[in-house]
Amino acid sequence: MAKRLRKEGSGQKVCSARGILAAAQPRHSVVHICAEQFRRTLQRNPYEAENIIIHEMLHTLGLGENPPAPAEIGPRIVSCCGQ
Repeated sequence: MAKRLRKEGSGQKVCSARGILAAAQPRHSVVHICAEQFRRTLQRNPYEAENIIIHEMLHTLGLGENPPAPAEIGPRIVSCCGQ
């Protein structure tokens, strides 16, 4: 199985967008974590932060954004994993 990696991604362009906590491309093994935004969310709502990581890991496994829409992925994760 391919090794999955996470990297501090604050220098990545995607992390400059408001509300982005992490990013991954489908079938790529790296999840870029937007450290400051992620840290604030983790402190405010750890379940949301966990769901973001699961969401991005699904991308590394090949799931694209559409379909399903990003707003659909979060509720699916919550329904399976709780909170």
